[in-house]
Amino acid sequence: MIIDRLVLKNFKRFRDEEIKFRDGITGILGNNGTGKSSIVEAIFFALFGTERTGSLQGDYIVSSFASPREKCEVRLDFRIGGDNYTVVRTIRKGKTGHDATFHREGKLMATGVSQVETEIRRTLGMGRVDFKNTIYAAQKDLLILLESDPGKRKEWFLRALGIDYLNTESQKILRERADAKTGELQSLEGEHKAITGRQSEINLTALRAWANEYNQALT
Repeated sequence: MIIDRLVLKNFKRFRDEEIKFRDGITGILGNNGTGKSSIVEAIFFALFGTERTGSLQGDYIVSSFASPREKCEVRLDFRIGGDNYTVVRTIRKGKTGHDATFHREGKLMATGVSQVETEIRRTLGMGRVDFKNTIYAAQKDLLILLESDPGKRKEWFLRALGIDYLNTESQKILRERADAKTGELQSLEGEHKAITGRQSEINLTALRAWANEYNQALT
């Protein structure tokens, strides 16, 4: 996923702002209170809605200087696999719900919070937690880059790029599959023992019958 542009209107401290991103890793720097966290929250709001920002109330994200008639709008343009996507969410002060639309290559793919959420998850292949662990790194995490130990810096980059997280998840899936196969094998072994036991009983009975017939023939 490559984020191209973020457009903010009446979102928290941003009255009307357009932020363009370049390809690669983007660092957001600034003094306290300049809106670094608001930019991150706007991206999360665009992708995952108000429930993912920690509040269901529009008052939490709509600018204090916006009039009751004005709406808060966040637009996020991004690319995946050469396709261009746009998600737009709007909300008004004092409202618990909001509107959302999702476009692919300029074509409307979904409208409404529920449908957009479904399409976003299908397109990204991840939810909020996965996104946070593979795409986003907080300011405190960046301090590790100041470490002199190259091993620690390597660990950070693996985590920041999502490689470490995805590897952990892959190992978890493989373990679950291995446990399931082990369970199936144990079940088959049990069935085999049961069949073998029944077969032994059948063979023994047949052998006894043959011995009786042989004895009768001799007498």
